[in-house]
Formats: sequence, structure tokens, C-alpha cells
Amino acid sequence: APTLVIGDGRSDFCVAGAADMVIAKASLLDHCRRDGLPVIPFDDFAQVRAVVDHLGRHQRRVATRIPEWSSAL
Repeated sequence: APTLVIGDGRSDFCVAGAADMVIAKASLLDHCRRDGLPVIPFDDFAQVRAVVDHLGRHQRRVATRIPEWSSAL
């Protein structure tokens, strides 16, 4: 199963680099974009919940094509 990280700050940088997908805002979002990590931006936890629900419904496709999935949102 893919590893998902949800975060917003510098303390999340290390774990984000080891994740398959990151849901991020603030400095973590900037870090992921700068380092080319697969990232989905969020503003509030309602958006996070929607992404996680989507992941649950499409788990098999997400597990095999994570980078392509993030650009489809």
C-alpha cells in the first residue's frame, strides 16, 4: 500500500521524502514542489478528507500510478 503523509511544516520534510504521496500546505508544499515530490495541496482538513476518500475508492489505480493521479485532481 502507498505511504501517505499529511503535513504543513519543516518537521515533515524528512518523512515527505520517503512517502509515495504528500498532502501539504505552507512550507511543506513549497518543499515538495521544489524537490519534485508527488504532492497535492490543501487549505483545510475538509479537502484532506476528500482526497483520502478518493484514495480509498481508487486504491488500486493510485498504488500503481501515483504521480499521474496527483495531476488529475
